[in-house]
Amino acid sequence: IPKIDFIDNDFIIFNGINEAPLYDYPSHIDATIVAVCLKGNIHFGINMQEYHIKANSLVVILPGQIVQLYEHSDDFAGLFLGMSREFSKDTILSVQKLLSALLYVKDHPCTELTENDIKCISQYHTMLWEKVKMKDSFYRKEIVQSLTLSLFYEICKIFHRYQSLKNGHVSNKDKIFLQFMNSIADHYREERKLSFYADILCITSKYLSVIVKDESGYTASEIIDNYVILEAKTLLKSTNMTIQEIANYLNFANQSFFGKYFKKHTGISPKEYKKL
Repeated sequence: IPKIDFIDNDFIIFNGINEAPLYDYPSHIDATIVAVCLKGNIHFGINMQEYHIKANSLVVILPGQIVQLYEHSDDFAGLFLGMSREFSKDTILSVQKLLSALLYVKDHPCTELTENDIKCISQYHTMLWEKVKMKDSFYRKEIVQSLTLSLFYEICKIFHRYQSLKNGHVSNKDKIFLQFMNSIADHYREERKLSFYADILCITSKYLSVIVKDESGYTASEIIDNYVILEAKTLLKSTNMTIQEIANYLNFANQSFFGKYFKKHTGISPKEYKKL
């Protein structure tokens, strides 16, 4: 895409809403997306929650979240950058101090910005874009990683105005919940059993259920099922895959099992949903 600059499949940067990976149906964003609305407004959903964003607002979308674009004004203008899951893990998730901020973002993906905030983020965006364009630089990716980490520290400073982030402290329960969400994003296509995720975290299924319920208000099984159903909906609406191919892709024993699972959680069959 001519209006996007990128580093392999790891990092993208652009400033047009039409280049953003947003669709009018629910779809997984397997990346971290940072966006600033400079002008106009946009109406979209994150994990089935609706948000109306106006100028001078920051939006942070985390890997694995479900995003749906409803509409945006004709005069919308903004800044965007995106990072693959692996790039995010190496750059942001590896820093202990930033984990509390990511927990905050999970529940507060949209934040109002001051003029100074806009100026700061815009400067980083400009600098990052310049570095991404330096395709002959041997350390281009490492330079972009360092600048991105600095940008997230600046973003965390903004979050501190709205809520104390425990001074960088993350409880053991917080860590387990984050690890659970990351594990689902990695494995939900092939595994739906709660015991599988509990084994990864070396805890009992019962303890995992208690932690997830306390942290999110949902049961662990509900979150797993939600990932699978939203992926199924996305594939039914946005690809030419047959229902049998989708059943295979999501590791169901056969199309019949997939159909019963889908209808149990949505009230209609995959075939009926595809026609909507």
